[in-house]
Amino acid sequence: MKGDARVKITTQDTGKSLEVELNAKQKEVSATANEYLKLRPMILQMSCYARGDGAAICMQGDTVISAQATGPAEVKLQKEIMDKATIEVIFRTKSTGTGGNYVLLEKSVRDACETAILTTLHPRSAISIILLEMQNYGSLLSCCLNACCLALLDAGVPMNSTFAAVTIGISKDDDLIVDPDDTQEEECESLLTFAFESQNLELVASHADGQFTAETFIKCMKLACEISQEIFQEFRKCVKKQHIEIEKEGPT
Repeated sequence: MKGDARVKITTQDTGKSLEVELNAKQKEVSATANEYLKLRPMILQMSCYARGDGAAICMQGDTVISAQATGPAEVKLQKEIMDKATIEVIFRTKSTGTGGNYVLLEKSVRDACETAILTTLHPRSAISIILLEMQNYGSLLSCCLNACCLALLDAGVPMNSTFAAVTIGISKDDDLIVDPDDTQEEECESLLTFAFESQNLELVASHADGQFTAETFIKCMKLACEISQEIFQEFRKCVKKQHIEIEKEGPT
């Protein structure tokens, strides 16, 4: 229903006619609001590349990220940590390759990985994650985090738990938008990304752009936590599908 959503009803009761028209408008607004609180269609795939120990692709709407995970492997001496593994995250854009203003993105992914991975099991080693931007149409960081988690699972890296990320946009009217696309992001006053672990749904990483109140932050975090459970369900489906395909192939 578009436009004014006017419902024409022939009745002598003018008040009733106006009430029906108002209800129709309210339903339209409610339907639009519900669309804003949903994830874009998500497609996940594991073991999609020969490179690296593990690989995955995450598609959220039209945003597509490829992730490759390698390790534990030998680490350079200057990056060596005596009591745990070193986590390395590299983000490569579609156009310019490495570099650019993606230090915060890499840090957010690394923070989530350091919380989820059992780094003390492999001291003085390196676990490397390479993220490749294939298409960016909004919610880039959350898509990177989700692709990264699947790549780590595919590589068999020991983890405390999996993690899932959700981006929430705050519009000029203080409406919340889940998993905003690039057009919606341009209209948002603030963007917040949250990553949660799967066992207790505790926050493992967050990143925010823009200004917002503490109350709004908590509201966004609660909504993101709720939506993250849907992503964990998609993860389970993807892993199950991968196991079925491996069983069909049989021993090599």
